[in-house]
Amino acid sequence: MSLTIFSYNDPALYLRDAWNTKRVFNKNFTVRAWAKQLGFSSYGSFYQIIQGKRPLPKKYVRPISDSLKLAPKESLYLETLIDYTRAKTMESKSHYQERLQDLAPGEKLSFYEVEAFHCLKNPLNGAIVELTNLKDFVCEAFWIKERLTIKASVKEIQKAMDMLFDLGLLKHDENGKVKQAHKLLHTKQDVKNEALQEYHKNVLSLAADQISKQEVEDREYNATAMGIKKSDLPKIKEEMRAFLNDMISKYESAPDEACEIYQLGTQFFALTNNKEKLQ
Repeated sequence: MSLTIFSYNDPALYLRDAWNTKRVFNKNFTVRAWAKQLGFSSYGSFYQIIQGKRPLPKKYVRPISDSLKLAPKESLYLETLIDYTRAKTMESKSHYQERLQDLAPGEKLSFYEVEAFHCLKNPLNGAIVELTNLKDFVCEAFWIKERLTIKASVKEIQKAMDMLFDLGLLKHDENGKVKQAHKLLHTKQDVKNEALQEYHKNVLSLAADQISKQEVEDREYNATAMGIKKSDLPKIKEEMRAFLNDMISKYESAPDEACEIYQLGTQFFALTNNKEKLQ
């Protein structure tokens, strides 16, 4: 059949398209008939699978491969695709994504969830987006490498730029100039997020690296320890967020007017163990 599994990143969508392709040659080939052929005891469960409402069990890879006459490499791709959809962590999803890319000859697959995760966790990506606001911005990986204090190779920067375009965070305007597609990107507050955790770790590492490299007049570092009432914590967090928003509204340059890009971060965390957790 002309349908190629290597262009898919969702097993349900592939099965749905495969069924529609089969029906072109046999109008009487129903989902019920295919479910019976594949060994499903219930037509309803298979229908839910191709609708993306239930995961595809790996035990059906062989009968599906036989039914669709898949080559061994195509069968392995289908099995890996199932593993990708079942993966619970981004580390696992990234692992299976790389395997799928290796199995897909010449295909440029889009895995939005993984790409968005990698985009969010790396400060390099946000820095590239902001660089487009510089008066002298040049959309070239080598220029970006020379302009940034963040350590990254030309290859890493080019890969990041490609991802930013794919995710719609960078775009070309009517004059062909590269611009950021969204003014500000926000994430949910007070929600545990694996990518955000990695982002803040990377920003702190970057701050530690630059503290001895930049002149005092070019940067500002402050830190203090203070005792607080636990009941005041929500108000403190609210005021810190308001401070950040106020700084942005007052001092962020208009597009094409910025001279430099700065990273502003605030941290507020406990230096003492929670007494209740110690009991």
